[in-house]
Amino acid sequence: MDELAMLPWEDQQKEAFIQMQFNAQHQHYSMAYPHADNQIILAASEPVGRLIVDRAAASWTLVDISLLPAHLGCGIGTLVLRDLLREALGSRKPVQLHVVQTNPAKRLYERLGFFAERDDEVYCQMKWIPNAD
Repeated sequence: MDELAMLPWEDQQKEAFIQMQFNAQHQHYSMAYPHADNQIILAASEPVGRLIVDRAAASWTLVDISLLPAHLGCGIGTLVLRDLLREALGSRKPVQLHVVQTNPAKRLYERLGFFAERDDEVYCQMKWIPNAD
Protein backbone atom coordinates (compact mmCIF):
# COMPACT_ATOMS: atom_id res chain seq x y z
CA MET A 1 0.00 0.00 0.00
CA ASP A 2 2.94 2.34 0.63
CA GLU A 3 3.97 2.08 -3.01
CA LEU A 4 0.43 2.81 -4.17
CA ALA A 5 -0.05 5.76 -1.83
CA MET A 6 1.50 8.12 -4.37
CA LEU A 7 -0.91 7.13 -7.13
CA PRO A 8 -4.05 9.24 -7.66
CA TRP A 9 -6.27 6.14 -7.53
CA GLU A 10 -9.36 5.54 -5.45
CA ASP A 11 -9.04 2.93 -2.71
CA GLN A 12 -11.18 0.52 -4.75
CA GLN A 13 -8.80 0.85 -7.71
CA LYS A 14 -5.82 0.14 -5.47
CA GLU A 15 -7.52 -2.92 -3.98
CA ALA A 16 -8.41 -4.20 -7.46
CA PHE A 17 -4.82 -3.70 -8.62
CA ILE A 18 -3.43 -5.55 -5.59
CA GLN A 19 -5.88 -8.42 -6.14
CA MET A 20 -4.92 -8.61 -9.82
CA GLN A 21 -1.21 -8.69 -8.91
CA PHE A 22 -1.80 -11.38 -6.28
CA ASN A 23 -3.79 -13.51 -8.73
CA ALA A 24 -1.09 -13.19 -11.41
CA GLN A 25 1.64 -14.10 -8.93
CA HIS A 26 -0.34 -17.06 -7.59
CA GLN A 27 -0.98 -18.35 -11.11
CA HIS A 28 2.70 -18.00 -12.03
CA TYR A 29 3.87 -19.79 -8.88
CA SER A 30 1.31 -22.57 -9.40
CA MET A 31 2.43 -23.13 -12.98
CA ALA A 32 6.18 -22.79 -12.42
CA TYR A 33 6.28 -24.69 -9.10
CA PRO A 34 3.25 -27.01 -9.04
CA HIS A 35 4.62 -29.12 -6.17
CA ALA A 36 5.78 -26.25 -3.95
CA ASP A 37 4.84 -26.24 -0.28
CA ASN A 38 2.87 -23.18 0.83
CA GLN A 39 3.19 -22.46 4.53
CA ILE A 40 1.90 -19.76 6.82
CA ILE A 41 4.55 -18.26 9.11
CA LEU A 42 3.30 -17.94 12.68
CA ALA A 43 4.60 -15.83 15.56
CA ALA A 44 2.92 -16.32 18.93
CA SER A 45 0.27 -18.40 17.13
CA GLU A 46 -0.62 -15.44 14.88
CA PRO A 47 -0.13 -15.52 11.08
CA VAL A 48 2.61 -13.05 10.15
CA GLY A 49 3.75 -14.19 6.70
CA ARG A 50 4.14 -16.95 4.17
CA LEU A 51 6.84 -19.26 2.88
CA ILE A 52 6.73 -21.05 -0.47
CA VAL A 53 9.42 -23.66 -1.14
CA ASP A 54 9.78 -26.07 -4.04
CA ARG A 55 11.70 -29.10 -2.80
CA ALA A 56 12.70 -30.58 -6.17
CA ALA A 57 14.96 -33.60 -6.49
CA ALA A 58 18.15 -31.80 -7.53
CA SER A 59 17.80 -28.53 -5.63
CA TRP A 60 15.27 -26.53 -3.69
CA THR A 61 13.87 -23.16 -4.69
CA LEU A 62 12.82 -20.54 -2.19
CA VAL A 63 9.93 -19.29 -4.31
CA ASP A 64 8.74 -16.64 -1.87
CA ILE A 65 9.06 -15.52 1.70
CA SER A 66 7.09 -12.53 2.88
CA LEU A 67 6.21 -11.05 6.22
CA LEU A 68 3.62 -8.51 7.20
CA PRO A 69 5.24 -5.06 7.52
CA ALA A 70 4.79 -4.94 11.30
CA HIS A 71 6.94 -8.07 11.61
CA LEU A 72 9.86 -7.05 9.41
CA GLY A 73 13.21 -6.61 11.11
CA CYS A 74 12.24 -8.71 14.14
CA GLY A 75 14.36 -11.74 13.24
CA ILE A 76 11.44 -13.91 12.14
CA GLY A 77 12.69 -14.16 8.55
CA THR A 78 16.16 -15.13 9.76
CA LEU A 79 14.74 -17.90 11.95
CA VAL A 80 12.53 -19.26 9.16
CA LEU A 81 15.39 -19.24 6.67
CA ARG A 82 17.82 -20.86 9.10
CA ASP A 83 15.29 -23.65 9.67
CA LEU A 84 14.94 -24.10 5.91
CA LEU A 85 18.71 -24.23 5.43
CA ARG A 86 19.08 -26.72 8.29
CA GLU A 87 16.50 -28.92 6.56
CA ALA A 88 18.29 -28.52 3.21
CA LEU A 89 21.61 -29.42 4.85
CA GLY A 90 20.05 -32.60 6.26
CA SER A 91 18.79 -33.46 2.77
CA ARG A 92 22.08 -32.37 1.18
CA LYS A 93 20.23 -30.04 -1.21
CA PRO A 94 21.29 -26.62 -2.45
CA VAL A 95 18.75 -23.81 -2.19
CA GLN A 96 18.28 -21.19 -4.88
CA LEU A 97 16.22 -18.01 -5.11
CA HIS A 98 15.70 -14.83 -7.10
CA VAL A 99 15.64 -11.46 -5.39
CA VAL A 100 15.22 -7.92 -6.64
CA GLN A 101 18.59 -6.16 -6.44
CA THR A 102 17.19 -3.36 -4.26
CA ASN A 103 15.38 -5.67 -1.81
CA PRO A 104 16.90 -5.35 1.68
CA ALA A 105 16.44 -9.13 2.07
CA LYS A 106 19.39 -9.61 -0.28
CA ARG A 107 21.74 -8.66 2.58
CA LEU A 108 20.05 -11.25 4.81
CA TYR A 109 20.53 -13.95 2.18
CA GLU A 110 24.21 -13.03 1.90
CA ARG A 111 24.63 -13.22 5.70
CA LEU A 112 23.09 -16.69 5.63
CA GLY A 113 25.63 -17.89 3.05
CA PHE A 114 23.83 -17.36 -0.25
CA PHE A 115 26.01 -16.11 -3.09
CA ALA A 116 25.14 -14.49 -6.42
CA GLU A 117 25.15 -16.95 -9.31
CA ARG A 118 23.79 -14.56 -11.91
CA ASP A 119 22.47 -11.07 -11.81
CA ASP A 120 21.29 -8.25 -13.99
CA GLU A 121 20.08 -4.74 -13.32
CA VAL A 122 16.83 -5.92 -11.73
CA TYR A 123 17.24 -9.44 -10.31
CA CYS A 124 19.92 -11.48 -8.61
CA GLN A 125 19.85 -15.28 -8.74
CA MET A 126 21.37 -16.55 -5.52
CA LYS A 127 22.36 -20.01 -4.30
CA TRP A 128 23.22 -21.64 -1.01
CA ILE A 129 25.17 -24.90 -1.03
CA PRO A 130 25.24 -27.26 1.97
CA ASN A 131 28.46 -26.96 3.97
CA ALA A 132 29.47 -23.89 1.96
CA ASP A 133 29.02 -21.45 4.84
